[in-house]
Amino acid sequence: MALVAIVTTVVSFGLITPAQAASTPSVSLSTSHVIAAPGAFVKFSGSVSKSSAKAKIILQRHNGSRWETIAASKVSKKRTYAFVSRAPTGRYWYRVYVYKNKKIKAASSASRAVQGWLRTGDCTPDANVPVAVGMQLPTAVSRPGELQRWDGSNWVRVVGFTSATNGAGIVTATFPSDTTVRIYTPAASVKGVNYSSWLSAGQTISVAPLTDEEIIWKDVNCVRALAGKAPLILDSQLSSVARNWSKFLHDNDEFYHNPNYSSQIRPGWRRAGENIAAGQQVNTVVEAWRNSPGHYKNMIGDYTHIGVGNYVGPYGYKRYFTNNFGKY
Repeated sequence: MALVAIVTTVVSFGLITPAQAASTPSVSLSTSHVIAAPGAFVKFSGSVSKSSAKAKIILQRHNGSRWETIAASKVSKKRTYAFVSRAPTGRYWYRVYVYKNKKIKAASSASRAVQGWLRTGDCTPDANVPVAVGMQLPTAVSRPGELQRWDGSNWVRVVGFTSATNGAGIVTATFPSDTTVRIYTPAASVKGVNYSSWLSAGQTISVAPLTDEEIIWKDVNCVRALAGKAPLILDSQLSSVARNWSKFLHDNDEFYHNPNYSSQIRPGWRRAGENIAAGQQVNTVVEAWRNSPGHYKNMIGDYTHIGVGNYVGPYGYKRYFTNNFGKY
């Protein structure tokens, strides 16, 4: 006997719900920083009106000729969203774009600019790695100047520059250790107008020789700082568990969570969690985790310690990353 699926439809003749046309939502956008350290994390967040829950939403940056997609996600049930991306070197415009669905039309937010500026703050650059140093002169004019550093007894020239017509500029330099820098522009005459010499306030650039695992630890704490959370302590025992799991995933060409991490990490924890990734780069993996709701929840979770373990080899995705979290 053939089986036949029968669907019973109940039709109410007393109530008729008319079809509703999709409407255009309003999209807000705010940024955690307008001026940020190049390479530091900037949070982009806002809300989308109407029936926008679960709609696809993307963060875009204008590259001078077109809008390019930086990250993608979905509008939350509360009709909000959040992205994190690294600040650029230079000034770029950002917006978010919401795709249409059955309930809403496509819409985009107003554009907002983010300026990659002096690289200091929560995200510390590595020693002897080029650091972008930005300046904004007090007058909108193109004029020569120089970046100077304090050598312990004198201000010495590091590199020269000529500012743009709006008085802004960016130079790059490397520093082997923590260094205090400033901007100096000598007196100049530009198109018949005389300008006095100018000195910026000194600012210390902190640098540190970090391993790849320490860079990830630092970047996770940058994400936590943006969320108002306390930094995590890098724990060597948790890192050993994380490192062993990354190696296991590589050696066995697998990709899944460690089913035993809670019993392998140092005892005494009150809460524990794990993030894994494969195929990413050291400087992109935390950003990828940040733009994944589940991984982000772990990164800003109620933890006190973190273990970071990476493994690189010839198999599978080549690069494997594990973070183990614990509250002690």
